[in-house]
Amino acid sequence: MASLPTPAEIEEQEMHMHDNMAPNVIAANAVCFTIACIAVILRFQARRMAKIRYEADDWLILAGLFFTLGVVICALLGVRYGSGRHTILLKNPADIGKLLLSGEVIWGFAISTIKGSLLYLYYRIFFVSRKFTIALCVVGVFVVCYCLTQSFASIFQCMPVDSNWTIGVKHYCVNTDLGATIIAGLNVLTDFAILILPMPLLYQLQKPLKERIQIMGMFLLGGLVCFASIYRCVLTHEISYTDPAWTDVRATIWTTVELCIGVLSACLPTMRPLFSRSRGKQDPGAEQGQEKSDSRGRSDQSLSLQESRSIPSQSKAFAHLGVLADVEHEQESAPEKW
Repeated sequence: MASLPTPAEIEEQEMHMHDNMAPNVIAANAVCFTIACIAVILRFQARRMAKIRYEADDWLILAGLFFTLGVVICALLGVRYGSGRHTILLKNPADIGKLLLSGEVIWGFAISTIKGSLLYLYYRIFFVSRKFTIALCVVGVFVVCYCLTQSFASIFQCMPVDSNWTIGVKHYCVNTDLGATIIAGLNVLTDFAILILPMPLLYQLQKPLKERIQIMGMFLLGGLVCFASIYRCVLTHEISYTDPAWTDVRATIWTTVELCIGVLSACLPTMRPLFSRSRGKQDPGAEQGQEKSDSRGRSDQSLSLQESRSIPSQSKAFAHLGVLADVEHEQESAPEKW
């Protein structure tokens, strides 16, 4: 909730009235969002190259990028209204409060759709394991509930709602520090859960150890999101309601960083076709093999291991369908199990 600064805080702000972190906000958001956009474009390009149709996880990551854009817009509009400067210099501090609240709500939808994309990606790869599918459903339901709860808590943490940005309004607030810690903690918990879930199944793939480690390493890059989430959680406790335009800057920057790392991590496992082509490993028989697979009604499906050994061109096709195709190939040839 918005609060009036004390005389000591006003004096402190006056001493640092020339401080300006607006360029930091602009640069961080521009660079991170550009990287996220490139990652999504390359993801769709890789799917097109591999002749694999777009699935729900692709559209979810696109939605995640859209919500991330909303967070970026809130951050950049904040700069226009004085974010990065001390609050005593602002003509209308209420604008900053509205943008901070809007960005917080949009962040919940952004992080949830990104996680949803990863969960559906796992489902497509490991659909033969019922236990794993159940675990995915549990985590997925938790992510949806988290998204709704986080949005509700952000909007109604103080009543009336306009007390979040209006000074002098009689209001009642929950323990906002405790609430922020719980929300951030649950976010980190789901990050680690999504990171760890596929590791046992990836390790059991019938592939050389070096290749298994490479595939697992690709997925473990998502661990960067966990550390970004933890650091963002720490920064939220630096926010002062008497000087939000200045104290919220680092948390705002790391909010964008967290989301963009999430988008990048969700896209990296799908990009192997691009790397294979750049190394000149594109196989001329791949397109023909994939067209045969598409005619069976599932664009991601492939022949069994036994069939692929008898058709060399089909076997080679799997080599550049990407990490996901390699794993899907293994899973489709495995019997359904608990």
